[in-house]
Amino acid sequence: MFEERRQHPVTVLVYFAKQIKHMAIPFLVFLISVAADGGSLPPWYAIVSVLGAMVLLNVLIACWRWFFFRYAFKDGALHIKKGAVLRKQRHIKNERVQTVNAKAGILLRLLELLSLSIETAGGTEEPEVTIHALTHEEAEGLEEALRGETRAVKDEEDKMENKGKTIDFPRLLIAALTSGGVGAFLLLIFAVFAQVVFFIPDHIMEDVSATVIGAGVLAFVGLGVMLLLTSWGLSVVRYIFRYAFFRVKRANGEIRIEHGLLVKRRFNVKTHRIQALSVVEGMLRQPFGFATIELEVAGGGKYEDSFKVVLYPLLAKNDIQTFLEDTLSEYAATFDLRPLPRRAFRRYMIRLHLLYLPFLPLFVFFPLTMLAFLLVPFTTLLAYLRYRDAGVAVEGSLLVSRFRYLAKTTALMHKDRVQTIRLQRNILQRLRKLSTLQSTVLSAPSKTTFQVKDIAEETGDSVYEWYSRHA
Repeated sequence: MFEERRQHPVTVLVYFAKQIKHMAIPFLVFLISVAADGGSLPPWYAIVSVLGAMVLLNVLIACWRWFFFRYAFKDGALHIKKGAVLRKQRHIKNERVQTVNAKAGILLRLLELLSLSIETAGGTEEPEVTIHALTHEEAEGLEEALRGETRAVKDEEDKMENKGKTIDFPRLLIAALTSGGVGAFLLLIFAVFAQVVFFIPDHIMEDVSATVIGAGVLAFVGLGVMLLLTSWGLSVVRYIFRYAFFRVKRANGEIRIEHGLLVKRRFNVKTHRIQALSVVEGMLRQPFGFATIELEVAGGGKYEDSFKVVLYPLLAKNDIQTFLEDTLSEYAATFDLRPLPRRAFRRYMIRLHLLYLPFLPLFVFFPLTMLAFLLVPFTTLLAYLRYRDAGVAVEGSLLVSRFRYLAKTTALMHKDRVQTIRLQRNILQRLRKLSTLQSTVLSAPSKTTFQVKDIAEETGDSVYEWYSRHA
């Protein structure tokens, strides 16, 4: 039982930081646009006055929100009251609570506080309720009350505390080096440069351009290598910070996952909400026999930035079966994958190489576009790998779909979690007796569809018949 109370006063800083972030970006965009158009910026005292007023206003709003937010847990329900002018009350019974996730940034960790996000069955992209600052004792007590845990259950979980699986630093470093997050950071670097370039004096830009052009192809290659190495380094650091101290365990019908160096995250996934499990082998990880295990979870708010729950960041393929037997035995199954027929190989080759067609008209006007054909060996190899790795299997109540875009993905779905099975056959596929199999499951924020192209017609029919049977 929790009597009505307010959050920890540090919540004012949390509210303030969120509000100032949203207001500061439009203000900076305004200053950048004025400078880019050749206009004169306002006097420094005017800018300082606006910033000061902005800070003061946001402090007052943050204090107001903190003062009028109160919560209590009684009679088996969480009661939330907030607002002064527009009063809002919310009551969440503990049987509606799906998960209670914890998060602690640098400030909260320094003050030994936690933020709790409460997910319900009707939640979508955002948590139903977030309590931004609680002591560890308050958070633990409220979490136990919301999940309906008894002291006996808690004691049993404490006995299992050392049975979770962790990841050591050498393997975490390998996972970071092969995470494939270079592209996102390249886009970020270009976006930042596009905003900063307006403030670089023209004579400096002209000198740099003349130097790069004078150095020829070698300078462009060096610049490209430097950008790639910088992006790779940033992605490695981000990955290590995100998944340091990773730990996963199963207790009381839930998968509990913790990770984070600066921002500590802890979230719980009830096993009945897991809709599919994916074994993802990236292009850099597959040659070394490593894979990432991800989960598709129905409904609820965001667990991770990409809506994917990483069950384990990097695991040797030979250890996957043992890991699943210990952690998620519902998906620990051996199966014989039905590969694609040989008549599907030509379609995979043609489909990927059609991407070069738009370059053909450009050869006359821009001969350098012929450099695109240097990628032909890569696309040929990728088309072969897509054909070789694809396939489907049915093992008991489990449907297995394997496909590849860049990473090789093996998706496992239980029959009662699959929302729809769809078989598609276009004219060319009907001539060659092929089908495309699509299996859809619920996931955050809406749904996920796994697609295997050009399976044998009889294979698709057997999967459709298996799904249609009542059992």
